[in-house]
Amino acid sequence: PAAEEGRDDLLDRLAEAAKHLTTGAPVWVAHERWVRAELHRARGRDTPRLWSEAVTAFECLERPYDLARVRYRLADVLLATGGDERARATE
Repeated sequence: PAAEEGRDDLLDRLAEAAKHLTTGAPVWVAHERWVRAELHRARGRDTPRLWSEAVTAFECLERPYDLARVRYRLADVLLATGGDERARATE
């Protein structure tokens, strides 16, 4: 489909741009993990571990909306992968 044209190139450019973002503050660390997980999700390669890292990063912040969104993505990937992936998400 037309949506697929240039998708990989765009995702590569986004991933490269994300490498240069400042991530020193806890809120930016959390967003970096969220972006990383979303980029993997866009390629169909997200894992419970990626989303678990994003959830953990947001749990200490007072950002309930963002926390709810990454928890939703974690639940989604856990349902999609099931079984052994659940145990690995909390390792």
